[in-house]
Amino acid sequence: MLKVGLRFGLVWFALCLVTPTLALSEFACLQILQRFANQFLAPTQIDNARALFASDVVGAIDVAGSLQGRDAAAEYLFGLFAGVAEQPDVPNLLGLPVGYNVTALTVEHTTLAATIQLDLYYKTLNQTFPVEIGGWFVLNDQGEISQFDLTFRRWAWAMDTIVPQLVPQMATLVGSQSTNATLTLQQYLGMAICLASQASCNGTNQQYSSFAACESFVFTLPVGSWDQLGDNNLACRALHVPLLQYNASSYCAAIGQSGGDFCTNRDYLTTVEHPPFTQSFLAPKFVTTENKDLVGDMSVTNGTTISPLVDLELSLTGMHSWDPTLYATFTFALTPWAVYFLFLWFCGQMTWAAFRRLSPTFRSVPKSHQRNIVMYSLNIFFTLVALGLELAAAKMMSGDYQLYQFQCVRMSGIVIVGLYTFELIFRFDMRPPLIAHHFCTIAVISYGACAMEYSQSPAIGSTAVIWLFQATTEQATFVGLLGYRMKWDPRKTSLLLKIAALQTLVVKCASAIGVLVSWGVTERRYHGPVSIGWSVIVWTLSVGLLATQFWGSYVTYMIGVRLDRKQADPNGDDAAPSRAVSHKTDIESEGGNGNANGGLPTLLERDPAGYRDDTPMSEKSNEIDSSFTRVSAGASGAKKHGSMGSQSPMSSFGERSSSLSWLVAESPEGKAE
Repeated sequence: MLKVGLRFGLVWFALCLVTPTLALSEFACLQILQRFANQFLAPTQIDNARALFASDVVGAIDVAGSLQGRDAAAEYLFGLFAGVAEQPDVPNLLGLPVGYNVTALTVEHTTLAATIQLDLYYKTLNQTFPVEIGGWFVLNDQGEISQFDLTFRRWAWAMDTIVPQLVPQMATLVGSQSTNATLTLQQYLGMAICLASQASCNGTNQQYSSFAACESFVFTLPVGSWDQLGDNNLACRALHVPLLQYNASSYCAAIGQSGGDFCTNRDYLTTVEHPPFTQSFLAPKFVTTENKDLVGDMSVTNGTTISPLVDLELSLTGMHSWDPTLYATFTFALTPWAVYFLFLWFCGQMTWAAFRRLSPTFRSVPKSHQRNIVMYSLNIFFTLVALGLELAAAKMMSGDYQLYQFQCVRMSGIVIVGLYTFELIFRFDMRPPLIAHHFCTIAVISYGACAMEYSQSPAIGSTAVIWLFQATTEQATFVGLLGYRMKWDPRKTSLLLKIAALQTLVVKCASAIGVLVSWGVTERRYHGPVSIGWSVIVWTLSVGLLATQFWGSYVTYMIGVRLDRKQADPNGDDAAPSRAVSHKTDIESEGGNGNANGGLPTLLERDPAGYRDDTPMSEKSNEIDSSFTRVSAGASGAKKHGSMGSQSPMSSFGERSSSLSWLVAESPEGKAE
């Protein structure tokens, strides 16, 4: 049962930690946009282009019209350039994409706004022309484009610049001697349409009875405006010629007399007032199946009050940032934080159960010390986890910043904050310096995380890595204190405690100095409100934390010294004022566990190994009375059956009175404590 519970807890905790990372990061969104731009450079790879889009993608191109479905989006955006790639030596309205530059980008959750400068190379002119494409994109959870709205900026101006240079080459191909550029263009585009119709549109897809019939019709059409390539004109039909190779049944109608669903007279009011999109691009917005009816049509218009839903949606992706009422306290989203806290409680219960089952020494100590032992064990494990995450982000200290490093250092801080908060609740008594240490550490990590995300300064992250070493390198101390409470070999425990005290002092001093140096090198020049607050935190709490670290190292070292003294003089007055070194660890305060002899351990309080038993005398009296009763009853029963001879219960108890820890450990009451 214990194993099943432990496995369940570990799996649940892992899922809660991993789930938030499954969402698309801003860097992942940028990578998707880069793949989109890269596809223009390889327009013939339509299968790769289809993978960019969701199956139900909805899109719009300002100069062409709206699109529905993955195939239409991929073929329209990239297939148009495939014809240029296949026939680069033929004059074409479109050039071959040879490069791009993402000149603008903003990402809010899964909504992107970007500007891409696309370089189009016209081989017949041996010249490259830049064209700007502005777009809004919405991504789904799989990283596919589910919605897009593209604008070819200054496209008509670009065509008015490029086409006149192509007209002489077009005239040569059609054998025209006319000086009328519009007539030459009409003849060239008409011939391209009719040749493609004869070659690709046959059978049920046939659009014209003959080549002559085709020419007769297309010459009646206007060339059209370059910013109306989705209207009933010659330019729209010519635009669809390269697409016939992908889906003749869909695109043959576009070059025919009807124009199909693509080349028809569009109404301006309808086009502008009734966009094809299933949701607005009001960003940031996270539309799900559950909230689609509420926020899918969310908008901000004149004459209306802004819906509170807008405020909610605009806050969704910012909840983890500066929020002094929630984030600065918990440094985590509420639900995962609660699950992490429950996981700590679960681990504490499992550790407690394991110690009680396997260790008689654990069962013999007071419950307050049992809690300390459990907490030492949790500290050892979870600080190791935090240290591993911190080391994974260590390159930040050298200025090598990557997203996963920020995630690791953030998670390391979360582990420590949760652990310290749980410790403040779980333990009965803690000394004021240790309480101050925990509160200062929680404040530093919380404010540091807020400052890093609010200011977007990676320098704060590198300082945080250095600072976290003060909280993630105390494993040796916890092992030593665990050995002290579990009454391991005193000599080895003493040596371990002394080494741990020196090790933590050196590491924490180095960390404190490193924090101040890092601040001076990378953060001193920033003077925003958050940066000023961070600077105050660095200089005040670093000093306060260092003071508590000196105290902690001193206490740890003196516990080791006390153990040495007990070994050297087991019967000495180690509690005399001149030699008094509190045997209390950094776990509990002094009150409540004294004895009636002015601090001198009595025979019943002293453990054979040299440790002092801190069980209150009131508890010991009850245990002695109960033990005496059990021993007396056992002796009487044995005498009745002739198994104890003349040995009296009192003599039996007297022989054992010097080892109360054995008596308590073996008694049923001791086990049930």
